[in-house]
Order: sequence, then C-alpha cells, then structure tokens
Amino acid sequence: MKKIILISILLVAISSFSQEKLLDYFVDKKGDTIYGIIRSNHTEIGIGVRPKSAPQGNGYPICLIEENKSNQKNNYLSHNLKKTTSFRYRGKVYKFEKKENNDGIYFLDKKDTTSINIEYGNFICRQQRLKDYIVTLSKDTIYGDIINPLIGIPFIEFHGKKIKINKDEITAYRYRNEIFRFKQKPRVEIFDNKEDYIRLLIDDEIKLYDDILNKNTSSFIKQNYNNYEHKFMVNRFLYIEKKGEMIYINQIKFSIKAREVFSDCPQIIEKIAKGYYVYEDLYSMVILYNYYLKHK
Repeated sequence: MKKIILISILLVAISSFSQEKLLDYFVDKKGDTIYGIIRSNHTEIGIGVRPKSAPQGNGYPICLIEENKSNQKNNYLSHNLKKTTSFRYRGKVYKFEKKENNDGIYFLDKKDTTSINIEYGNFICRQQRLKDYIVTLSKDTIYGDIINPLIGIPFIEFHGKKIKINKDEITAYRYRNEIFRFKQKPRVEIFDNKEDYIRLLIDDEIKLYDDILNKNTSSFIKQNYNNYEHKFMVNRFLYIEKKGEMIYINQIKFSIKAREVFSDCPQIIEKIAKGYYVYEDLYSMVILYNYYLKHK
C-alpha cells in the first residue's frame, strides 16, 4: 500500500515538473530559474505589488507571476526584471544585452541579414532567419524571399514568376519567421474583415492566433511587427481554433469563454476560478491545455 502511495506521489511530482517546463521563466543572477507566467500588459499585471522602479519592457513593467508553493497567505508571487539575466516569454528566450541605441522592439540587423532580433528594453531574442515561404491553394509549399514593394501587392518570386500574396493565390505564408494563415473568423467590430491572414502563435491540436485591426485594404501592412508587439493586448485580438472552429476570445467575457473552451481541463478551470488566469495568459493556457490532451 505504501509503495502505491509513493508511486502516486512520484507520478504527480513528475507531471508537475513536466508542466513547469512549459511555463515562462526568469533566470536570476545566481542562475536560479523561476517558472510562472510573464505579463506585459500594464492593466493586467493584476497579482502582486508592482515595484515603482521596475525595469520596463516597451514602456510597461514586465512581471513574472509565480505560484507560491509555501503555506503563506499570498497564493502568487510577483517578480520584476531587476535581478534577471534572461527570460522566456511565449516560447522565445530573451537575454540581457545593453544597447546604446534602442530604436524599436522589433528590428532587423542591417549588417546581418541571416538573423532576426526582437527586443524588450535591453533584453534581446536573437533568431536565425528562416526562409520565407507560401502555401498555394493546391497545398504546395514554395520557398523564396517575399518582396513587399512600395506600390502593389507583396509577392514571392519562383522560377521567374511572381506569385501574389492574396487569398486568391495562397492559403498561408511565413515572413520574417512568423506564420500567417488565411482564416474565416468572427468579426470583432464593424471594420473588421470576416476573413483575413492572421498570425499563428501555437500550432498544435488546439491552435492560437492573434490579429490586429488595420483599416488599410492591404492586410500585409499589418506584418510590421511593431504593430503587434507595441500593441500588447490593446486592439489585439485572440482566436482559438478547436476542432476546426474559430473561437474569438472576448477580453470582457474572458472567464466565461475560457471556461467553455477549457471545460475538460480541471487545472485550468481551477486557476480561472481563483482569478489567477487573465486574458493575456491565453498563450500559456493553450500550451497547458495541449499538454493535458496528450497526457490525460
């Protein structure tokens, strides 16, 4: 009997450790790793006291919310970037790198066309630049360099032929390491398109997309990443694709909609009920939910 109990405890510990590895994290100057959820939205940091001198990420403090596993009253602990050397946020790892000139959150190093860098203040994520591609209506994938001319529709050159990037020609494309798919989706307001290319954040059994409204007729204009990253969650809309259905997650009705989508995952439902999860945490919630589907 004791062996059975011990094995059960061990399995729970292993499962908890595995799930912890799915979370965001901070690495402090001692090399210790703190797991939790990073929040960058100034209106939704929510839990814990925000330090007045917290280092900023694009104008707003970035905080990591950690579950408090001790027996203290506070269920969650808030950490800021002050003692952090690196962190992982939405699958990307950022390292401290002091820069004299900081002219944007997303930039291409003009001296190095093989990499793409994303920055939050003095923290930089350096990525190897992947080849652009498009997916045609016949599901063929064509690799090349996407050209975004000053006048006209963006295109990719293939064997001397220019293939336009629009819904009549392609179903998806990758540009500057980001994947966009053409999707029919619920409108979020009167000016929103019912179908458009939207950014793929998580590609798993349950998928997560985000989109920003742009009244310009060329949706490709949105792929200026400053538009995405500078907006944080303001005028930025999230969609979950579950069993082929595109579900718009409304910020105001977040808890109601999230309970419907994740109804079969007790861990997520419990944290929604406790007020731990907020709208900005959907990325972490979808990661955890896909893990749950694979291990339930």
